[in-house]
Amino acid sequence: KRLIIFCDEINLPAADKYGTQQVVQLLRQMTERQGFFRAKDNTWVTLENIQFAGACNPPTDPGRTPMTPRFLRWAPVLFVDFPSYESLLQIY
Repeated sequence: KRLIIFCDEINLPAADKYGTQQVVQLLRQMTERQGFFRAKDNTWVTLENIQFAGACNPPTDPGRTPMTPRFLRWAPVLFVDFPSYESLLQIY
């Protein structure tokens, strides 16, 4: 079996004083290292058969933060523009 975790608005968290987005860095660690450290006892938790998918708006939108190259090297990016008026008429 496989678990797919979908993260919406992935570039919404504001950066901390060090310039990182803690939630995004946790996703990066889980993707890059296949696990994370559990906070209560500082033990390593290994993840298996998990895939992450996410969505975000362009960083030019208000309140959005650009994704770091450190995270993006693990995340293929696909840009889907808003459909044209004619396309919307065909869809709906």
